[in-house]
Amino acid sequence: MAYAYSNNGMTFRAWNNPTDLLPGEVYFTSQPNTAQFAATFPGYAAALASHQSGDQYNQWIGRGLTLTCASTPAINGTYAINAGSQHTIALEAQFVSTFSEFTTGGAVDLPWQLANGQFVVFPTTSLFLAFAKAVAMTVAAAKLAIAQISTGQSAALPINIISLP
Repeated sequence: MAYAYSNNGMTFRAWNNPTDLLPGEVYFTSQPNTAQFAATFPGYAAALASHQSGDQYNQWIGRGLTLTCASTPAINGTYAINAGSQHTIALEAQFVSTFSEFTTGGAVDLPWQLANGQFVVFPTTSLFLAFAKAVAMTVAAAKLAIAQISTGQSAALPINIISLP
């Protein structure tokens, strides 16, 4: 079995015809090692770091964000923070900021689903905005850390825990 690798070394296809390659592909007669990848593909280290940092970010996002609120322990729990959840949190926060009420039509008692499917209730718009701000700041810190990691800089992802007074 032989391999035809893409122009950054990150993808391949089993291919036994070295004369029939796609543009940018490189042919290997056996599975190449890291040194061969680095020698053949100048951008391999950066592509690998970017790929691995993307995996780290996805794992971090997948764990959700655990909230501990001293004043309102009823909202404690782990919240989903995937892209869809981030969007929903941002939309609700924007609505609250614009209209001084929840999308449910009042300024109190917004039901919100935790990552495990259970519901909690945010009793005030100000508490929800504090939650949305903490989520946005934590996710932004994670994205910055991943960007730094993907360029070879030293960085650490934030912990998946936020606390509100």
